[in-house]
Amino acid sequence: MRSNSVLTLFSLMVLAALPTTCLAQGKDYDDYMFALGKRESSNDYKSVNPFGYIGRYQFGETALIDCNIYIKDGSRKNDWKGGWAEEAWEKGIYSRDDFLDRPAFQDFSLFRFNELQWASIVHRDLTKYIGKEIGGIKVTRSGMIGGAHLVGPSALAKFLKSNGQQVPVDGNGTKITEYIQLFSDFDLPFH
Repeated sequence: MRSNSVLTLFSLMVLAALPTTCLAQGKDYDDYMFALGKRESSNDYKSVNPFGYIGRYQFGETALIDCNIYIKDGSRKNDWKGGWAEEAWEKGIYSRDDFLDRPAFQDFSLFRFNELQWASIVHRDLTKYIGKEIGGIKVTRSGMIGGAHLVGPSALAKFLKSNGQQVPVDGNGTKITEYIQLFSDFDLPFH
């Protein structure tokens, strides 16, 4: 764990609630959030990219809709013209700018999104690939969550089931293999 790490209040609450067996020595969820944030936005909670992805973790509308935080607006773009769900209102979030101004809520949203990604990975029976080498990369839980963050669980399944022959990319051309490898060695609280 980084020696200068400052856990968010949310991270502390999450980690305090976990069984100690989930927290092996090494890089933990706080380290994962830092690394993902660094890769996505240079850890800038106010970041907005040209495709409309927002915040430290570069959320799109679809991700926050899946988290029941944002309400679909009828378009397929990240134009942020829809509404925010009651849970967001309770935290004072009524707009994209409000979301960008709430680091703790962004961290909370990432945890919820990761929970959903992990549930989808389990539902798709992708855990059988943990420990295997696919496309020259050892598959881990945290690497799969990182890959799913980039391109989604369906694209992760495509990569794994093709034995690395199909390598999905995001809108910037970033390959899923980069994220599976970059985020492969974190102890995450998803089992």
